[in-house]
Amino acid sequence: KTNFLSKNIIDERKLTVVYIPAREMAITIGGNKIMANTVMLGAIWQAMNLDVTQLKAMIESQFVKKPEVISGNIKSSL
Repeated sequence: KTNFLSKNIIDERKLTVVYIPAREMAITIGGNKIMANTVMLGAIWQAMNLDVTQLKAMIESQFVKKPEVISGNIKSSL
């Protein structure tokens, strides 16, 4: 069984590994640990230099039937 994050692979591919405390950030920023996915989505989105206004629009669209969670998810993604 190969660990895809083995030191050899990280070194060979010249990867940078960054720890993101998504669960803790979700609780602190969004008020709910379930928003950890949105924290990670926002981190990846910003690492790729994508337009955050598109991310906000996607979050609003995704949670149109749960408007009470939109604000927390947007905050968690930024």
